[in-house]
Amino acid sequence: MRPGIRRPLLETLDHRLKPLVLIDEGRIREDDSVVFCFTRSEREVEIVEVFIKRGLRVKLITMTEYDERFRDKVEVAFPSMRIENTLSEIISRCGFKQVKITESEKEVHLTKFYNGMRERPFKGERRIIIPSPRVESFDQKPEMNIEAVTKATLKEIQDKTNRYILINFPNVDVVGHCGRDDASILAIESVDNHLGMVVEKAKRRGMVVIVTADHGSVEYSKDLHHTTNPVPFIIISDSRLRLREGGELADIAPTQLQILGLEKPKEMSGRSLFEGSSIQGDRILTVILDGWGIREETEDNLIARANTPVMDFLKKNYSYTTLKASGEVVGLLPERPGNSEAGHLTIGTGRRVLSLDLRIKQAIEEGRFWKNRALLSAIENVKKKNSSLHILGMISDESSHGTIEHITALLKLAKRENVKRVYIHGVLDRPGRIPAIDLIKDVEAKISEIGKGEFGLATLMGRDIALDRSKRYERVEMAYNALVFNRVYLS
Repeated sequence: MRPGIRRPLLETLDHRLKPLVLIDEGRIREDDSVVFCFTRSEREVEIVEVFIKRGLRVKLITMTEYDERFRDKVEVAFPSMRIENTLSEIISRCGFKQVKITESEKEVHLTKFYNGMRERPFKGERRIIIPSPRVESFDQKPEMNIEAVTKATLKEIQDKTNRYILINFPNVDVVGHCGRDDASILAIESVDNHLGMVVEKAKRRGMVVIVTADHGSVEYSKDLHHTTNPVPFIIISDSRLRLREGGELADIAPTQLQILGLEKPKEMSGRSLFEGSSIQGDRILTVILDGWGIREETEDNLIARANTPVMDFLKKNYSYTTLKASGEVVGLLPERPGNSEAGHLTIGTGRRVLSLDLRIKQAIEEGRFWKNRALLSAIENVKKKNSSLHILGMISDESSHGTIEHITALLKLAKRENVKRVYIHGVLDRPGRIPAIDLIKDVEAKISEIGKGEFGLATLMGRDIALDRSKRYERVEMAYNALVFNRVYLS
């Protein structure tokens, strides 16, 4: 085992890091157990799929359900909760046609998450998924494929049988993570321009238009993570009505149901945002601007720096308020920044759905974590076969895909169960408040303290490699080859 990581390049570690092998004997072998310690699913599905397709005889455990196709091949530690009477389900049950349009980079958010973790479309629901551009980094093409999304939307607006149209412009969120202010401003201005096109067409067709966002991001650009700021909520119609203040993302679904004249189900904890009078409409166009937060301060605020005449006009001339989109109101830990999964899940279900972060925290505090059947089965497997336990997890203090605390909890469980060989395979997130090198040292310290020389950090790689979500399997293959064959890819 190497005593630590002493490579000059570690001073500039980030989500793009190609795989590094730190312990040669730490590769994944047949009969081993592998725990994917990630708390979301859209970025994690491809790496699990590669393990399944390659047929390596290992026991696979995931913290949550990544894909329905894996149910007979993977054990799930914390199965997804069944969420009924979502907005899309109610619209479908009423016999209304609905269509959802976005780019492939955000496909799962507008489909699975918006539908309450249901992967299959409801009856009467169509999905139009525009391929995102295949570039190394989206700051190379800030417009992404917004023209195709807008073109498809304009066509669907023409069809009067579409009672509910949901579209998503992902640019601001996706490009904002790349860290180039000029690219982010181009993304913001492109979204603003295309928002104007779809709003104008929908208004001419007599549709009620709702404009909102899933979470904030570039309105505070000092780091590349999301924010805790509120998001906009605008209703564009012939009547300008008063909207209440203090709302949250869960209130959007009940508001849309009220516009369509449909009853809110008891499962929805959200409340209509209308204060007093409301409006009625036969057709709704809802536009989600990923990452478009609201922050009054202009310093380090890229949205304030950008030219956004459409949003400025809509906020001034139509029914407007802001909504809370982070922390407990979207099922996250207190003061935790919002994210796309929690945002779209909350908007689509009309309720606060507990995140896996919070469920794991509660399980640890209540003692249920140490008795989790799936996690214990991974440990029983390595004991029976005298093999190794592997934990793939985020080396991060704030990622919505997992944190160091989750890795630590699994290490403690392994120690309690007297597992002798445990290898950590660390995945780095975007740069945050704490430099990656310090996070790695923290993980190494915890491994040393808990493992007493028997546990080790075996590989290290960036999120863009290990957790691709755009079907760029050449990246995920790099991760697999490093994990299983100790193959290293030099930059």
